[in-house]
Amino acid sequence: MSKVGDWVIEMQDDCMYLTREQFMKKHGERYVYIWDEQLNEVPDMGDEECSS
Repeated sequence: MSKVGDWVIEMQDDCMYLTREQFMKKHGERYVYIWDEQLNEVPDMGDEECSS
């Protein structure tokens, strides 16, 4: 597997073992959305519509 593929799998695996804060320290704030998505912790935006 490619380096990027291995890295993504590592981040997904880390979601199971690290808290959100630990994940951010290891992988950076830029990638915390992966933790949020894996654990269904994406904030509910309510009835707001996405703007294009």
